[in-house]
Amino acid sequence: MAKKEGAVRNDEIKELNTKARQLSEKHSPDLSKLQRVRIDHSTCIYIDPNKDPVLAKKRFIDKMNERPMNIRYKNYDTDKE
Repeated sequence: MAKKEGAVRNDEIKELNTKARQLSEKHSPDLSKLQRVRIDHSTCIYIDPNKDPVLAKKRFIDKMNERPMNIRYKNYDTDKE
């Protein structure tokens, strides 16, 4: 019997099930144990309570503004505090 073109093999099904199981086992960190940093009216990030929020905000803005292909993230003004 010839193998069907485009048929999904049993090994591929097992691999997909394994990946789905691994994805379902992931969990989010407990946000109540993290420090909330407001970037703008619609954006917040969460950092370790021991980290500097001003530095974290600056690093986030710098990272978004340095995206490839010159795509800017909301045109943040880094001069204003």
